[in-house]
Amino acid sequence: MKFYKNGQKWVVGVEGGVFENIYREPEAIICNIAPEPVMMWQTPLEISSNPFIKESWEFSYVFRKFQVENQVIYTLEVEKTRVEPGHIFGVTEIFVTEEYVMEKINDFRSQSNLAEYKWNKDQRKWIELERGFMYEDEEIEV
Repeated sequence: MKFYKNGQKWVVGVEGGVFENIYREPEAIICNIAPEPVMMWQTPLEISSNPFIKESWEFSYVFRKFQVENQVIYTLEVEKTRVEPGHIFGVTEIFVTEEYVMEKINDFRSQSNLAEYKWNKDQRKWIELERGFMYEDEEIEV
């Protein structure tokens, strides 16, 4: 996802791509003011293997919510890597609806596969609100 300023306007651009049954061309939204990050949801690395065809993929998902004037913009970024056979990497970035985001994050949350973040304007960073999983290199606090 890219943000550009052109004179008095802001442009939010996504790369497009293919994900599940969705195919999107690169797109952009033109805004009168700078988009403000609001929320972000991330999943841990998901591994999908099919031993019958000797194929293995890794996926990670990031959903973002931005506020622009009275409008809300939602995006989905999917990083996908085929690790067997051979190595292929790709990123899909698309605009999605609020309904799509809520459906997906509720599904990931029910599986304890979701981290939720809120943007802190003052500190200019993401603050973790909840996480239903542990990272591989994370140690358990006793």
